[in-house]
Amino acid sequence: MRSITDVIRHFKQDWTRELCPGAIKLACREQGMVWRESTLNPIVTVQVFFLQILHGNTACTHLPRLANLCFTAAAYCKARMRLKLKVLELLLQRSVEQLHKDAFDTSRWLGHRVFFLDGSSFSMPDTPELQEHFGQPGGQRAGCGFPTAHWLAMLHAGTGMITKMLAAPLRTHNLAKNRRITSRASSR
Repeated sequence: MRSITDVIRHFKQDWTRELCPGAIKLACREQGMVWRESTLNPIVTVQVFFLQILHGNTACTHLPRLANLCFTAAAYCKARMRLKLKVLELLLQRSVEQLHKDAFDTSRWLGHRVFFLDGSSFSMPDTPELQEHFGQPGGQRAGCGFPTAHWLAMLHAGTGMITKMLAAPLRTHNLAKNRRITSRASSR
């Protein structure tokens, strides 16, 4: 079995093959997206976003060189904003379904499938709706900080792949959403 480091190295070398353009196009069409052909159409934007993540969330100005394409950081940011979250969720769901077919039964412990839960946080644009729902870190005066969400991810132990994730208000303990995030994992 390959390590996560080996998988990431492989993705970095052949990043366009790992996210099939046909699968991205299908997900975009299913979510009602329409676009004109351009350098940063939704297919390329998803692939470049994937590349950005693989390179440690590298700067947007670094991406044209990594992708061997010609675009500005501003154009990339605008293209990413046009992507629908549902497209990314659908691509993740289909990747997880493929994982279930290919490697879901690897790395069992005493016959049981093993998953990891891990939590983190992320900040968002400062809007009243996001402030109200997610809150902000303590020690900041009201209205002087960015809303911050608690992020919980479930990872397959054998592959390290994120199989499910959710965002919750900042002061949510990892175990508070345990039942919700693991409900489908045990049924497969």
